[in-house]
Amino acid sequence: MRKLHIYVVLLCMFVSCDYLDIVPDNVATIDNAFTDKFNAEKYLFTCYSYLPKMGDINQNPALLGSDEVSKALYHENQRGVKLANGYQTIVNPLFDYWSGRNGGQAMYVGIRDCNTLIDRIDEVPDMTEKEKKTWKAEAKFIKAYLHFYLIRMYGPIHIVRENISINESIENLKMSRDPLDECFNYVIELLNQAIAELPEFNENTTLEHGRINGTIAAAVKAKVLVTAASPLFNGESGFQIQNNDGTSLFPVADESAATQKWEKALTACEEAIVLAEQNGYRLLDVDDFDENGNVSDSTKQKVVLGYRMTKRDGNKEVIWSHTNSIVSGLQGDAMPQYFSQLDYHSNGNYGVPLKISLMYYSENGVPLTEDKDWQNANMNQLLPVNDEHRYYLKLGKRTVKRNFDREPRFYADLVFDGALVYGHQRTFSNDENENLDYINHLQGGHTTAGYAHRYCPFGYWPHKLVSIESGEAGQFWHYTGYAFPAFRIADLYLLYAEALVETDQLDQAKVWIDKIRTRAGLKGIDEAWGSYSINPDKPDSKDGLREILHRERLIEMAFEGSRFWDLRRWLEAEDNCNIPVQAWNPQEGTPEKYYQAQTLYYPVFTTKNYFFPIAEDEITKNPNLVQNYGW
Repeated sequence: MRKLHIYVVLLCMFVSCDYLDIVPDNVATIDNAFTDKFNAEKYLFTCYSYLPKMGDINQNPALLGSDEVSKALYHENQRGVKLANGYQTIVNPLFDYWSGRNGGQAMYVGIRDCNTLIDRIDEVPDMTEKEKKTWKAEAKFIKAYLHFYLIRMYGPIHIVRENISINESIENLKMSRDPLDECFNYVIELLNQAIAELPEFNENTTLEHGRINGTIAAAVKAKVLVTAASPLFNGESGFQIQNNDGTSLFPVADESAATQKWEKALTACEEAIVLAEQNGYRLLDVDDFDENGNVSDSTKQKVVLGYRMTKRDGNKEVIWSHTNSIVSGLQGDAMPQYFSQLDYHSNGNYGVPLKISLMYYSENGVPLTEDKDWQNANMNQLLPVNDEHRYYLKLGKRTVKRNFDREPRFYADLVFDGALVYGHQRTFSNDENENLDYINHLQGGHTTAGYAHRYCPFGYWPHKLVSIESGEAGQFWHYTGYAFPAFRIADLYLLYAEALVETDQLDQAKVWIDKIRTRAGLKGIDEAWGSYSINPDKPDSKDGLREILHRERLIEMAFEGSRFWDLRRWLEAEDNCNIPVQAWNPQEGTPEKYYQAQTLYYPVFTTKNYFFPIAEDEITKNPNLVQNYGW
């Protein structure tokens, strides 16, 4: 019985990984895996298992590795925190997806498993030709996505088009990296093949939930092409790495070539949007509110904005639900202990630095620094909550000015001292202020109770990650898990708007950005900047609208892992990820002392951090591999 060729190769070159460890139910040979449909499907699900677990902070560098959320003090050894603080190494890289260690999966193993399925699925006797084509297309998508994930992390990678024979010489197994444009082109080639054979949507939404379809593949294709056109990858970075034979791995800066890349991205976004909307995907709005109780429009909007991330059933905003990553424990990290003294309520140690809370717009839909009403304002001035803010903040509570008069996403995505919380297994006949629970983060409040590992000094939590259905059930705290939204239609709209900006179609770009803003309860760009900004002409220039688009994207996609990759591809990480991380002071019991900003630590991001290093032992084993810039 033949063993899988590539695992011998992998033992020589990449990782120490026993085939029996990854094939379900100890299917011992490849021949057995393709003897019937039952075993072949298990092998297909093995391929799916290599998709990165996006909702796991131990495996997704984007959740903690940027500047938007963190864990402090007790959690300084968390991989993501170490990554953000500049503790990456070549000896044992954090989130090593090249080799498959230290929080990373061995993606090259997954790619080769996909190759095996593509090569062998036609041997299965009890499958229809349509089924074989569909499963092969699913494997091609997964293979494409794994290549793409590696490209975002490492830049130029080695393309694995097909598995290498066991009889190949050791020297021919020592692979070099392929030029970046070739890597992107290969991913698009695979995605095009997958799109041609995949169904546009999953007919059985229960049994096929999470399975790849043509709409998902088209959306990912759009993201891949937007990434390829972005400054980090289109030559603007100035990075130059060469293979040992002199082959250049990065493109040189070329305005005409960059424009062509953006035009391809634009077309892909258009095609993906048409396909998604034809299949019923759309932005959720207040009409989707389906909770019990007679509540205000403000609360309905806040709850529905929470749905865009966490709603499980009938969520037409989520194009790709990542069922390989069910969010449960992360909810406990993101939720402060606010109405229970019980230790098992939640960890609440996943916090949002003060600077991120300031990035959300004012209620006028413009940045606080640009809003006419906020000029010369003391953002840390203490003010009592009055009736005007009764649906967002606890009446009579004193809090800082920066927590008043903000856009609805600020109150939907974040909770903080004085913020009201609706739902979570509590029954409300209405959302009158006295009925709702609220956050008390001053010393002595519920949120400061518990053990050291549950302590969060920041003062803001990413409540966007917590399902409204999670809550106290009897004497236990119950998390209602949901599949991490790997791709929302809001993401697709903003990618399209970005491509429109970069191809100088500014008016059209505003239309798509305004779709997101309108759903968030904000005025359109032209009206908001024209009426409330000290820079009313900002949306009329390419640079100005690009800045607005980037801000809009960072707000709308907050805490979903997008900012980590966006700041890198835009070449903006050095400007944003070296700013001291500040928090409030929950050791104090009065507002006057609590609202004194303290610096917790100083993150580090240098040019070399735009890409992950390849582990030095990989380069020792394979001298044809060249290291990334700066490492």
